Amino acid sequence: TVELVYSPDYKITQTNANLQTCLRSYLEQWRFLDICGGAIYEQEDLGEANTQYLSANYAKAFSSGAGTHLANIFVLQEFQDRYEKASLSLGLESYLNDFGVVTGRVAWGQKIEGENTLLYGAYVNYGRPVLGVGTNIGLSWEREGGDVLFGSDRSDDVITLDLTAQISPTLSATLSIENRQSSIDLFDGTAISLDLNVLRMRF
Repeated sequence: TVELVYSPDYKITQTNANLQTCLRSYLEQWRFLDICGGAIYEQEDLGEANTQYLSANYAKAFSSGAGTHLANIFVLQEFQDRYEKASLSLGLESYLNDFGVVTGRVAWGQKIEGENTLLYGAYVNYGRPVLGVGTNIGLSWEREGGDVLFGSDRSDDVITLDLTAQISPTLSATLSIENRQSSIDLFDGTAISLDLNVLRMRF
């Protein structure tokens, strides 16, 4: 996957490339297990970063009178230049009859001393076609921490609103509004960004 991201507030352009390979297994009774590994390359005006990762996703599909559902447990181990980090998330994706797709997820992340990274978060998303275009709206809250600046522990609350449109099978656009409230006023602010996912290939 290749993404182009532009933030007009900060005049920053970022390019992300994600190369991933997965082993997907159907267990039985609508249970699935995906084991993946990959690498992410990020380049922006301020520099670049490389991340390798391993992940495991266990999912169980089931149905109810309201529709079809998929519950999952996702475990991620990241390997970056400066640190390694483990995280866990629990999610539920529901395909509701005549309504659309509703997704909810909660996440926890390992605290990394000296780095401002995700500690925990909550995410909701709603999707359905609008005028023939696949459309999703998402809202998330994250607590970040672990860094220390000027002798004070840093703790950030980040609220993000996303609107995504699937323009074509190989092109989607996401408009994001992010508000950050930090225990260190220097990092407070609101940012608007446009993310273009321009390439997705599966082998």
